[in-house]
Amino acid sequence: MGSHQTSSKSFSAAIIGGGISGLTLAIALQQRHIKVQIYEAATKFRQVSYGLAMSPTANRVIPLIDPHLGEIYKTLVTTHRGGPGDEDLEATWFRVVWGSGKNEGHAVFDFKSSTGMTSLRRAEFLNLLTSFIPRESIHFNKRLLYLREIDSGLRVVFEDGTSGTFEVVVGCDGVHSNVRKSMLPNETTEPQYSGMFAYRAVLDMETVIEAVGEERARIATKYISKGACGVSYPVDRSRKVNVGLYRTSPNLKTFPPNPVKWAIFDHHPVSTFCRGRVVLIGDAAHACTPHQGEGIGQAVEDVYVLAELLSDSRVITSSHAIAAFQAYNEVRRRRTQQTSRENGKILCLNHEYFGDDEKKLKQEWRERYNWIWNLDMNDHVERARIIMYAALAELD
Repeated sequence: MGSHQTSSKSFSAAIIGGGISGLTLAIALQQRHIKVQIYEAATKFRQVSYGLAMSPTANRVIPLIDPHLGEIYKTLVTTHRGGPGDEDLEATWFRVVWGSGKNEGHAVFDFKSSTGMTSLRRAEFLNLLTSFIPRESIHFNKRLLYLREIDSGLRVVFEDGTSGTFEVVVGCDGVHSNVRKSMLPNETTEPQYSGMFAYRAVLDMETVIEAVGEERARIATKYISKGACGVSYPVDRSRKVNVGLYRTSPNLKTFPPNPVKWAIFDHHPVSTFCRGRVVLIGDAAHACTPHQGEGIGQAVEDVYVLAELLSDSRVITSSHAIAAFQAYNEVRRRRTQQTSRENGKILCLNHEYFGDDEKKLKQEWRERYNWIWNLDMNDHVERARIIMYAALAELD
């Protein structure tokens, strides 16, 4: 499904990392007739079957990246439509419920958005993205060892002993990014443990209905309680339910059969998302904990801004691309500073100010998600474009 039209650019992009952000960027650049090659560390794409609760941000931006991608994406997602009282719930992203205490089971707050709840399996989304990428553009078993700027471009060396020289490189290699480490050798770029573990499983809808009742099982729900928080949402056209539990302690007495457990990491904010011919996007630039449900949303915002800048008619050479990177850095680094880790404390009722004060919690979540969801993407891109044009003028 990828575009094969001739590019007017004198540069091509090497994308390091074939996860969601790397594949989405490749689609965006292809659609704008910019040549790309993807270098993925794994030997093949991993078919992880757990769910993705897509944020309203992601729902708005994906069609802007590629309209055809957006059309197919809409046919794959699970929503609240067709569930109990779906007319009232269609605009609900998640419902927040007390998970313990005297009000256990009572609703606190409904997150409302223009798109409501949308979810799908990660493997399903990955399959969709890969269907847009020509096979010859993807190279597996290419784990980055280091990169170094030379006169003719960037020398990229992989652990398998191969190497190449590229005009520009985009780091999309996640929280453990080797591109980030190589780009910023004098900064603390190692992932840091967030203080929380997560447990995940995908259950049959009937199993969850038995546990919490039909209405709760079919509605995307966040459970808040002291020291822990949980999440559940339907996937696979509501045949399955993705469930997760987040705790500040790794010890659990009970949980669904065969859950996957992992420690949650993020990393210290970096001083810049770009340096010379290298730029970072997604978790490589600003890895966050999952407590705001906005990791993919922020990544696709990165993709859209960067793709729009690189496809601008004034951007022709790799020097112009560097100006685009600088403008991207200016607008995106400010945008991604609000911490998801703090929201994890709020959901676990461990925040010193909010505690379990329902009034304060509602106000905080209204303000927080209004800021996250209601960004004017056209204005955001235009502000970056103005910055880029100023930098390009200095090159002329």
